[in-house]
Amino acid sequence: MSVSTTHSVASTVTPEVKSPRCELFLSRPVPSVSLTKLNWKVDATDADVTFRSSDGVLFNIHLLNLKANTEGFVPPENATFGDIADLTETSATLEMLFQFIYPARHPELEAVNFVLLEDLAEAAEKYQVYAAMNICKIRMKKTLPAHASEVMFYAMKHGYPDIMDMAAPLLIAKSLKESCSNIPIQYILPWIRYHDTWLQVLQRAMQFYYSNSTPTLQLRFTFGPDAAKQVQPANGPAGLTCKAAACSKGIDQIIVNVMANLGGNVGALRNLDSVFSSMTELMFGCLTCQTRFKDWKKSVELDIDRCIPKFSTFL
Repeated sequence: MSVSTTHSVASTVTPEVKSPRCELFLSRPVPSVSLTKLNWKVDATDADVTFRSSDGVLFNIHLLNLKANTEGFVPPENATFGDIADLTETSATLEMLFQFIYPARHPELEAVNFVLLEDLAEAAEKYQVYAAMNICKIRMKKTLPAHASEVMFYAMKHGYPDIMDMAAPLLIAKSLKESCSNIPIQYILPWIRYHDTWLQVLQRAMQFYYSNSTPTLQLRFTFGPDAAKQVQPANGPAGLTCKAAACSKGIDQIIVNVMANLGGNVGALRNLDSVFSSMTELMFGCLTCQTRFKDWKKSVELDIDRCIPKFSTFL
């Protein structure tokens, strides 16, 4: 017997062992899985079809419920109860998944660990178990930012742009090479374009302080790992040298520190408080320098809000 899904299934077949009503039965020991005995018809002897998990657990399921609540589990018309369909999912995943096809309270997913939640969400999408798909989507979204990479891949694979928009900024610090090697191919170009908008904001952030200072100021720098390595003009140190006694020393170094924190990684734009942490050294400096640094940070924040669109706009 086969299951209507494009995914491959396990080929190992072991003799079926009959069990009492509502008891899960094993075809081989599974010491790593702790199963809950269910008190309703997820494993009933009057069921129409039997599924076997990847770790050898058999589930007797009613065909009527499968047809009414899923699209990927419907077996062929000539299938008999004696046939066993092998699935690639573990018993822990299937035990939770099958509960969503019956008219009873569905499992609580708040306390489910992320690995099981991710497997359940994938199985729900694979077999189109609609009752499980929406709650899994909600729970996957709530795991952000802790599992941003996994959630982004889930959203891309199954077409959830709202989740992509939430996860994308959390992943912008990754290099293009790393990001593009872990996403579906149809999202590579949109991700490159999205990343480029962040890079443009970073370039403006690197240029802001000096472009808004005295016109006699000269500064040249490069992007990338050596972004903080500046070429000094011939007539003196790069940067604006404040004449106030309180901050006449070290102002150039504070500027360099901010530049170094910005670096060549757009991920720095996600943590501007850390980037501008050197500003605290100006607490007792002159008002002009304090204002200039505050304006610098504020300008970057506004640029991010104004110029970084949602990732879904690139799709």
